Amino acid sequence: MNITDNLKILFLLIKSRINADGNAPLYCKITQNNQQKRFALGYFLPIKLWSQSKQIVTGKSTLAQNANAKIQELTNKIQSIEAQFIKGQEEYSIDDILNKLLNRNTTPFRTLMQAYEYKHMHMQMQELKDKEYKSSTLEKSIQMQKVVSDFMNEALGANDILLSQVDTQFQNEFEFYLRAKVTSPLPLAIGSFSFQYSAY
Repeated sequence: MNITDNLKILFLLIKSRINADGNAPLYCKITQNNQQKRFALGYFLPIKLWSQSKQIVTGKSTLAQNANAKIQELTNKIQSIEAQFIKGQEEYSIDDILNKLLNRNTTPFRTLMQAYEYKHMHMQMQELKDKEYKSSTLEKSIQMQKVVSDFMNEALGANDILLSQVDTQFQNEFEFYLRAKVTSPLPLAIGSFSFQYSAY
């Protein structure tokens, strides 16, 4: 089921996880720009009742009706969430959609530069509370943010990127940039943030 040219929803049974009753769990898989995530709907279905081509549970049983209603509900919700991102002209990833869909606790930032600003705000608050807190720590972090920003402008032609895009390739290219371009003794790290996302 296409939402846009890039984002697709697919419901499927995971036959490798058949339970003792011979039923397989129903999953939803979201795909965008070669990135995939999936999650369980909470239904175990007889394989013979599932129509992959029609994306429905066949028959008129209560199980079939409930599962099909859940499929339609999830499809509508995902479409609505993506429409909100598009309307607000926001960049978004599969993680952002899933966070909203599954009501997960999310961070107050979604991009790399937002993460640095959030970090610096807390460091400034800590500096006000703790007289022994070293302001040089904040200064070094601000300096690193500037280097990261310069790297993104030069290498990616972008002012900012989503946290989900800070992958191993990004970090390797940034390390190479540091070694080639930066002469001051900065650490070979982007910062003390965790940019890893759980896979489904």
